[in-house]
Amino acid sequence: MDLLRAFLAFVLFAGTTAFSQDLSHRFYVGGDLGVAWRDLNGPLLIQPDAYRGLPPSRVSFRRHSDEGEGYLHGRLGVILTKFLSVEVGYQDFGYTYVDIEPPANIVFIVPPPTNYRFRDYAFTFDPVFRWPINDRVRVYAFWGLAMNHSKVDVDYRGSIFSGVYQTASTKGSHSNQSRIGAGADIRLVKRLDLHVGLDYQRFASYTKEGWFAHAGVNYAF
Repeated sequence: MDLLRAFLAFVLFAGTTAFSQDLSHRFYVGGDLGVAWRDLNGPLLIQPDAYRGLPPSRVSFRRHSDEGEGYLHGRLGVILTKFLSVEVGYQDFGYTYVDIEPPANIVFIVPPPTNYRFRDYAFTFDPVFRWPINDRVRVYAFWGLAMNHSKVDVDYRGSIFSGVYQTASTKGSHSNQSRIGAGADIRLVKRLDLHVGLDYQRFASYTKEGWFAHAGVNYAF
């Protein structure tokens, strides 16, 4: 806690110093396209008991990501010092479709639905530390915060599912989780940089964690 307070005090001091000076060329915008490898957890489904006194049947799933999914990340940053910037951003992962079979060792009177659709997006806040290697290349690292939002829909393709299974957990969720990453900015022209990196991010309840590889540009005003 003391370390966090010291860090926030440093960011506040650096920001106050920066904004007391000339603001020209301190703001920049960035956009990334990337590939995410994520682990997904499905909602817990309950099949109500057919006879009084019998416990309900339950089914859930977990999928380890074995294929990449595209996403985009827009960022707005302000340069506080030569080595420190602060960025806010928006991530959009679009829709993820998952088809998972129920456990083979459980016999269901009515087979549970196996088709799910996830919708994920997040707002990010990242203090970014940069270190110049030469006039054209700077490496960076950050430890920030992701405000995640997710929603999962069960695809009832057959009417037999409707009213038989209900979600025991909420269909939507949100959480604030940490994210870290590192990479490099490479100067292309005077105000335009190539931005590449590798990130690790934790998510809300349905999407547990993920690794991201991304590339984009930063444009300084």
